[in-house]
Amino acid sequence: SSDLLDESSDEGGMADESFISESGKWHLKSSICKQPCILLMDSLRGPSRSNVVRTLREYLEVEWEVRKGSKRSFSKEVMKGSNPRVPQQNNFSDCGVYILQYVESFFENPIQSFELPMNLSDWFPEQRMKTKREEIRNLIINLQEQQNKDKQGQKIGRA
Repeated sequence: SSDLLDESSDEGGMADESFISESGKWHLKSSICKQPCILLMDSLRGPSRSNVVRTLREYLEVEWEVRKGSKRSFSKEVMKGSNPRVPQQNNFSDCGVYILQYVESFFENPIQSFELPMNLSDWFPEQRMKTKREEIRNLIINLQEQQNKDKQGQKIGRA
């Protein structure tokens, strides 16, 4: 079905997609991205995010010019944009938790192939999201306890 494909369009500068036909069946011809790319991981998959890619490209061009003093293009030919399939939230309150999990998964289980379209829908088990808030809560409590111990140790060391 079409929702299995990356949301891409020429207008927004997302990855161009080529369709091939084998015996009358059309399907996406995959392409491997061997250059920097912009990946939009949206846990509440909605309409196309091509405006986001365009805005990020404009930002990168301005940032490059300010920092480097020269112009550089971040057009779709230089840097493709893609909206990979990622695990989806089932409510309107977990987007931050999903973002944190995407970042954690990106470092724990790096993407091996940047072949487009990208499907990361099995990147981490759905069960992991059920315990994520508690994991974050426990991490914060442990950090607070450690910080309090460090402060106590500093006070004792000064006395």
